Amino acid sequence: MKKYVWSLILAFFLSIGSTITGGVYIEDRQAFKEFLETAREEGLRYGEPLTFITTGATTSEPPLPHRFSMDLREYREIDGSAFLLNVVFYFIIVLSTVLLFKRLLKINSVDYQWRRLVSYLND
Repeated sequence: MKKYVWSLILAFFLSIGSTITGGVYIEDRQAFKEFLETAREEGLRYGEPLTFITTGATTSEPPLPHRFSMDLREYREIDGSAFLLNVVFYFIIVLSTVLLFKRLLKINSVDYQWRRLVSYLND
């Protein structure tokens, strides 16, 4: 039971952390103008593998070059169903990794190998 709870907590934080990895790096003013046009029309989307946060662009021009990343003060939409699907996705990955390592540790244990040898000799 404990591994499920910790896997779910880790999946939640991985889903939140996936929004940090997104962003756009802008080097000059022309790229900044194009970035603002796109961001005003479509918004900036964050979250992996499914985007679940859409934000608008800031109107103030920062010193360039600049990396634009998620700013929750400018958010437009948070899609709860996509967020839950992300949590489920990461939960499956984390739990399968935990179970795989647990199985590998069990196979490599001396006790398991000894029982296999004894059952082989008894047959």
